[in-house]
Amino acid sequence: MTMDQVSIEKLLKETFHFDYVRDLFLGDSPFYNKLNRDTKGGGEDVIRAPLRFGPSGGQSWDIADAKKVAYANKPATSAFSVPYLEYNHWNTATDRALRVALKKGPEAFIAAMDLLLQDLFYLERRWLSIALFKDGWGTIGQIAAGSAVNSTTLLLEDVNDALNFEIGQQLEVATAKGDAAKALGSSNNGLIVTGVDTFNGVLTFGFNVNDATNGIPTIAAGDFIYRLGDAQADTYTAPQGLASYLTQTDLSTPFMGVTRSQNPQRLAGVFVDGNGIPLVEALNRGAVEAIKYGGKPDTCLVSHDTYQTLINANEGKVQVLQHGPAKFGFSTAVLDTARGQIEVMPEICCPNDKMYMLQMDSWKLVTVGDEMYNVGTDVGDSLRLRLDPDYNIWTLRHSFLGNVVCDAPGHNTVVTIGAEV
Repeated sequence: MTMDQVSIEKLLKETFHFDYVRDLFLGDSPFYNKLNRDTKGGGEDVIRAPLRFGPSGGQSWDIADAKKVAYANKPATSAFSVPYLEYNHWNTATDRALRVALKKGPEAFIAAMDLLLQDLFYLERRWLSIALFKDGWGTIGQIAAGSAVNSTTLLLEDVNDALNFEIGQQLEVATAKGDAAKALGSSNNGLIVTGVDTFNGVLTFGFNVNDATNGIPTIAAGDFIYRLGDAQADTYTAPQGLASYLTQTDLSTPFMGVTRSQNPQRLAGVFVDGNGIPLVEALNRGAVEAIKYGGKPDTCLVSHDTYQTLINANEGKVQVLQHGPAKFGFSTAVLDTARGQIEVMPEICCPNDKMYMLQMDSWKLVTVGDEMYNVGTDVGDSLRLRLDPDYNIWTLRHSFLGNVVCDAPGHNTVVTIGAEV
């Protein structure tokens, strides 16, 4: 039984409904799953996020002075102007594979489509999980200062970044974040990953990485690594992540229209040195610091290594729960801190040297409607199945349109950590 366009469209809408696709997209990132959602984005070029970092009115015993200060402050209220990010994810199937499935009938077609969706959303979940801990520039790693660049391997500056790479990826590099990509070799292919050593932080390729044909001739130690197409001059190519809003660097450079050096802790997050002390004590220090700026962290994101250390060192003192929406469960340690109970959750993309203590009501994911979960064959569908005549293959495309917003960086604390004593 051969299926026509109308029956294909109907079957896609009925089988891959909103809840099914949303669960595929949620995956296993606690931070993403706990983000507040605002699906009413659009209508403006940017997402305007008024900042909660201090009074914008006036206070005085004298009502005239209170009024004068309030009127003066009101126009100066700061707000981040966060751009909408559009990012395209693609998956493909050979023309013959889907044609055979279509001829076999609905069940075969649905099975083939389900495989496409699973693969697509695995890649997209990984992309978003990585981005949530980075700074929006789209980098997924950096070449180590001591790495050779005349061989088929690259050593990463941060070993843990090796988890950001997959076999078959094509990569490009740039000298600095926000720079354009360096020119590719004459084949115009990116560096194609053929091996990933996540234990030692080593990437392997089929050719020398500086090969004139299949490499990047001017590649150098210290270069930042991107997926092919993600290194764009002065352009954010990933959502704004924790490293965007919570940082101690470049504060004098305007960020989303705000110069954060005027009030670093309130506008760029509170930082606490937790090196050399027990993790629980470091968490309490972070909670105490948050109090000073009106914060009340309720969630702490840590690496899996840090989480395991915390559990092992405090056996019997922490309550471990399974937490998470729908069918996804997250291991959660509930700790009592100076600011109340806080849920500690392990995140695969969280760096080992940081613990992020977050007040979750200050974070949200803004998107243009819920159409990011719509599957179909129409131009308006965010998940669109179509036959590409140029390559004679079926493609499944997903467009992401939105960004992550934090309206109170000062209510969040970053605890830097080292070896526990």
